[in-house]
Amino acid sequence: MKKLITSLLLALPLISGSSKALAADLSIEIEGFRNSEGSIQLIIYDNENDFDNDSVEGVFMVLSTRVTGERMKHTFHDIPIGHYAVTVIHDENDNQILDMSGRTPLEGLAYSGTKSRLTKPSFERAATKISRKNELIRVKVNYYQEQ
Repeated sequence: MKKLITSLLLALPLISGSSKALAADLSIEIEGFRNSEGSIQLIIYDNENDFDNDSVEGVFMVLSTRVTGERMKHTFHDIPIGHYAVTVIHDENDNQILDMSGRTPLEGLAYSGTKSRLTKPSFERAATKISRKNELIRVKVNYYQEQ
């Protein structure tokens, strides 16, 4: 996961989405930030293999932005019809990696399609079908250790 976030940030200028026909708006609503320190990486995947393997090559789109409060929302415009899964990383210390203690994240982490704090869902469970003009995905950031 550390390599994923670092690679995403390095590749950020190159990632602009798919060349599929444009169709809908996708809003991502994120809640549960324990503080407004640092930034988030909002990562959108459009295929199972890359989501399940945290692959940089499979990122459909990524947004890195400052945390502005306990709840944030961002809308992506002209998203092709398809299935999308979301990963959110709260990089509290802005060091461009998801800090870990062994296999346990020290910073906030969230996946679409689940409320579980313990496991990453499959792409099938995490993905939302985008097929209408406006779609909303809600995710709650989980923290595995106290500050």
